[in-house]
Amino acid sequence: MPGITAVLGPTNTGKTHYAIERMLAHRTGVIGLPLRLLAREVYDRIVALRGPSVVALVTGEERIVPERTQYWVCTVESMPEGIGADFVAIDEIQLCADPERGHVFTDRLLHMRGLHETLFMGSDTMRGAIAALVPKVQFMRRERFSQLTYAGSKKISRMPGRSAIVGFSVENLYAIAELMRRQKGGVAVVMGALSPRTRNAQVELYQNGDVDYLVATDAIGMGLNLDVTHVAFSALTKFDGRRMRRLAPNELAQIAGRAGRYMTDGSFGVTGEAPPLEQEVVEAITNHSFTPIRKLNWRNSDLSFGSVERLVASLEEGTGDEWLVKAREADDLAALKDLSSDVLIAARASDGPSVRLLWDVCRVPDFRGISQTEHATLLTSLFSDLHEHGKVREDWFARQVKRIDRTEGDIDTLSKRLAYIRTWTYVAQRNGWLSDQDHWRGETRAVEDRLSDALHAALTKRFVDRRTSVLLRRLKQKESLVAEVNDKGEVSIEGEFVGRLEGFRFKQDASSSPEEAKTMRAASVAALAPEFHLRADRFYNAPDTELDFTEQGGLMWGENAVGKLIKGDDILRPRVEAFVDDEAGADVTEKVTRRLQHFIDRKVAALFEPMLAMQKDEALTGLARGFAFRLVEGLGIVPRADVASEVKDLDQDARGMLRKHGVRFGQFTIFMPLLLKPAPTRLRLVLWSLYEGLDEFPESPPPGLVTIPVVDGVDVKVYNLSGYRPAGARAIRIDMLERLADQVRAQDSKAGFEANPDMLSITGMTLEQFADLMQGLGYKAEKGERVKEKPAPQAPSEADATPEAQEALEPKPEAEGASEVEAQPDAGAEDGPEMEVYYTFTWAGFGRKGGAPRGDRKGGAKPKGAPKGKKGGPRKDGGPKNFSSRPPKKEKAIDPDNPFAQALMGLKDNK
Repeated sequence: MPGITAVLGPTNTGKTHYAIERMLAHRTGVIGLPLRLLAREVYDRIVALRGPSVVALVTGEERIVPERTQYWVCTVESMPEGIGADFVAIDEIQLCADPERGHVFTDRLLHMRGLHETLFMGSDTMRGAIAALVPKVQFMRRERFSQLTYAGSKKISRMPGRSAIVGFSVENLYAIAELMRRQKGGVAVVMGALSPRTRNAQVELYQNGDVDYLVATDAIGMGLNLDVTHVAFSALTKFDGRRMRRLAPNELAQIAGRAGRYMTDGSFGVTGEAPPLEQEVVEAITNHSFTPIRKLNWRNSDLSFGSVERLVASLEEGTGDEWLVKAREADDLAALKDLSSDVLIAARASDGPSVRLLWDVCRVPDFRGISQTEHATLLTSLFSDLHEHGKVREDWFARQVKRIDRTEGDIDTLSKRLAYIRTWTYVAQRNGWLSDQDHWRGETRAVEDRLSDALHAALTKRFVDRRTSVLLRRLKQKESLVAEVNDKGEVSIEGEFVGRLEGFRFKQDASSSPEEAKTMRAASVAALAPEFHLRADRFYNAPDTELDFTEQGGLMWGENAVGKLIKGDDILRPRVEAFVDDEAGADVTEKVTRRLQHFIDRKVAALFEPMLAMQKDEALTGLARGFAFRLVEGLGIVPRADVASEVKDLDQDARGMLRKHGVRFGQFTIFMPLLLKPAPTRLRLVLWSLYEGLDEFPESPPPGLVTIPVVDGVDVKVYNLSGYRPAGARAIRIDMLERLADQVRAQDSKAGFEANPDMLSITGMTLEQFADLMQGLGYKAEKGERVKEKPAPQAPSEADATPEAQEALEPKPEAEGASEVEAQPDAGAEDGPEMEVYYTFTWAGFGRKGGAPRGDRKGGAKPKGAPKGKKGGPRKDGGPKNFSSRPPKKEKAIDPDNPFAQALMGLKDNK
């Protein structure tokens, strides 16, 4: 006759270990465990002993069943029935009293038997119930291997190492974990909702010593084997699915018993806002003495599938046994009632097989926990597919899985996705529900694994500061800290990143806690001493191409700031200030400073070479030398109005000597064209801003722009140094302004002139913008309208007039808005003449600083019309204008590579 034994006793008595030994003594066996996490742990242990080819793992969401399976490791709900195993064991049998799952454990207690041996393992509180309900059962009492003592209340900050802090809400757990991270370097997190993969990864953090603390729910009370020496309750109440209630002494004992493993003694207590335990509760836990369980939750397992009504009735049957009490309505029964109220579902569930199928669908757990209605909707879709097609539609199933297969997001988001994928993993594990069930079992497992890894990473990132943990552990062990620097300047201690070496300054990571900052800084700087010297040598020998200056006066070496410019005695001789940590030493600082000074000196010499050559030219004397000094003061650009008298005093020889150095005497500006390039312009603004003591330096305009907007509040000097002259709403580049002046000089500004296409082309402006610009230059712009003249088309020659060419030359209707300067005809005159807008420009003159078109005259003289000649000038009789000129003066050839060659070639010497 098969033997039935109840192995009872407190935690840490080796009951589960004993059951595994007994099962492996038989040819076949089944063991039922309360948690998927614990099932995975036991499965791994047996696989290590017997190999994976003979061990099966069956849970709601996982199914590994080799062909030659001998031993089945399952959750209690997933235990296979009727396979005739030699051995059967059920762990944590006291869960028969659990309001949610108790009826399943009770059913296994009453009906699940091994052919040769059956074991029930659990608390001694089940002795009376098992004796009454299981005939001829034998009892085995096992005593705890170690002592368990009460340690009272402890603050989180004083929590001893190798402690587990237990809470019963996610919010509470996360708050404790955050606090522990700041104070203790981090924690591992264990919750029942975690997948086995995430849970194992978190436990590994704790077991290998990366963290010294564990934050967990009551899931650790169900046989999970951890090296815990102290258990602290952060709360004594929990929500059981229906209401908030206080944990019973035996429930507290189940969790507290995790403290102390094998022969190591353990302790338990409270922390945070949890009140101290009453003396009688402490004695009950330490003496393992609890009120016996008098009632087991029960639900009829002899079901009738003749109709939905008969099935519901059989599930709601009562019992006359004094040890049993009918379980409250479970989720699967509630789902059955919801679905059967649907007329279509009721019509489909009309025979035994369809009712059985409906019941199987209703037993899909609500892992998502959204709402009963949402869950019922999902079950309706599953049942409809299975009833109508015999399978769940794979396209629909694939969409559900794909929506969840995303690893980005925070801890809560990833936890929800894991809960969702558990539903589809469960569906994939049902035999015959999917056409390609092997594929989808693998696919859903792969998605769960990816989400599990992502959740583990998110938990670790949020609740573990590896650096603090390593530092505190090494300091506690009185070990020396070893810091390393890689070729990117990243500084690490014991393999953990602690900061970055940016140039010659160590930037400690901002996330470092105050407890570790001082130690980390000292260790890092000690390791950086040789690196500072190596970097200084490398920097000193680096080419100038690796260095640069910023528009705010910073000095860069690659991507790292290594210094800044400061004001010197001369605007062209700025000094430098190196960014070097004090710990690097005076030698490093001096070498970096010297290299930076060499760089900026060479940069000034290269970019202002024409101007500096002019400054050093001893051939320049008298007024020419004085004027050269004014140009150097203006960094190569001087508004003509500012030096009108000096220009007037210069004779042609003096001007010629200055022109040899590239000086251009423009109508509005005296400047050196080579210094208008982007690089000299950028440096000119930095040097001027530095010398003026500005807090924020103006940035140079983007290269290539002919005009830029005029911004209120910006000093005119800034535009001049940038190579622009403000005129109206925009500022025009000074070299292009001189080209425009050449065009305007040929016009009669007294009688008035219109803008020609060349003028608009030079400025790149519309007619309206050009009018505003001219007004800013001292001209009056009068707007007018006139009938637009259309040029007569020219017929091609007979030789060239192909049919296509003739057709192209035929007049076509004008498209609306075809011209930028056109005015629309009146709405009531559809056939009226086409009008255009034009402007007539005349010299208005102004007395403000800025000068008139000819800068030689003080205060500005009016612009001339046609150039003067012996017989030049307009005829008084109004007849045709004729001009004569003397033979052109032989001029020095202009370098065609000069970027201003075109402007220089058009310049007329009127001086």
